[in-house]
Amino acid sequence: KSIDDRFYPFLIVDQNNEQIGHFRDMADYAEANQFQVYFVELNNDLQICAQRNIHSRSSVDIEQVKFL
Repeated sequence: KSIDDRFYPFLIVDQNNEQIGHFRDMADYAEANQFQVYFVELNNDLQICAQRNIHSRSSVDIEQVKFL
């Protein structure tokens, strides 16, 4: 919907994906509609992630996401 309605000149997708196939369709659709697609992998310290965590995730939960 954000792509079709062009509310913004960019679209940020914040989610964990284990494989490129999990987001390839979305990226292809965005490119077909003249959006530039970038993929960014964030590598942060566990303690910093735990401090910034707003979803009440445990350190174990955060550590598991790191390896997805």
